[in-house]
Amino acid sequence: MKQAHRLMSLRPRTSPCLAGFIIVSHLLAGMALFLSDIHGLARVLLLVFILLSCFHSSRKLIARSGARAITQADWLPDGSWRVVDGNGNAQQVASWTLILNTPALVILKFKITGHGAETLIICPDSMEPETRRRLRVRLTVSAGS
Repeated sequence: MKQAHRLMSLRPRTSPCLAGFIIVSHLLAGMALFLSDIHGLARVLLLVFILLSCFHSSRKLIARSGARAITQADWLPDGSWRVVDGNGNAQQVASWTLILNTPALVILKFKITGHGAETLIICPDSMEPETRRRLRVRLTVSAGS
């Protein structure tokens, strides 16, 4: 028997933990590039790609702005999801996958109808502890059914 749930609305806030991870990972990529045997134009192009990736990741995952950022995710009572992007547009989710559900990190991947896949990363400091706990419990229960 399928269990009925209430609407669960997630509005992740800016996470210093996630910001630090994005910055450190891109700095490490830049250091690895300079320690490698890659020289000339290839090094410059790779450095530009690393900088663009850092900008894009920061805008999408930290500032949560733009059409590809998820500012709100609503888990509807029927088990489906609806997301709101950085421009304020609500979009229906065709399917979703739980990538990781640990006390330190929750990662959800949404296949948005007509727009491809988007990822929602929830660190401990990006949501109220009680909301995050309820989300983790509901994800665990839904994975078991």
